[in-house]
Amino acid sequence: MKNVLKLSLAVLAAATLVACGGGDASDATDVYVGTWKSVCYSTDSSNGTVYTKRIRTLTKSSSTVLIGSTVLDSVFSDAACKNTAGTWSSNAASTTNYALGSKAQFLGATTDSYVATFSDGTSLPGYMVVDGARLYMADGANVSTATGWGKYSPYTKQ
Repeated sequence: MKNVLKLSLAVLAAATLVACGGGDASDATDVYVGTWKSVCYSTDSSNGTVYTKRIRTLTKSSSTVLIGSTVLDSVFSDAACKNTAGTWSSNAASTTNYALGSKAQFLGATTDSYVATFSDGTSLPGYMVVDGARLYMADGANVSTATGWGKYSPYTKQ
């Protein structure tokens, strides 16, 4: 009877690990899947400089490819993104494919390297990593000189 109980507990523990993504059951893309909101950043518009946040949704295309859809949040009049000043006149989502590559060191962190292919067909190499509920990305476009990461990083999981 003790052996049956031990075997049952072992099977239950293994099933729980697989269901929760424990062990080696998860793909490299799994940690990035979800909706992420960027830090507040300045951008130029027809009305001068305004502030906004990016809302990026990453979905899994395969074990190594993510599809990113990005829209801009409301327009804000202040650098803290507290005072709403309207909405974007055109807020169509842009789509980017992120093909994950090997692990790499970037800014002292172990990251996933990637190649981002944008909707216009251009591509850029980059790096991404999740630290708790924060996503950091950098791909050569819009890199912050202060942090080295993309000027929209860190994103916060929504």
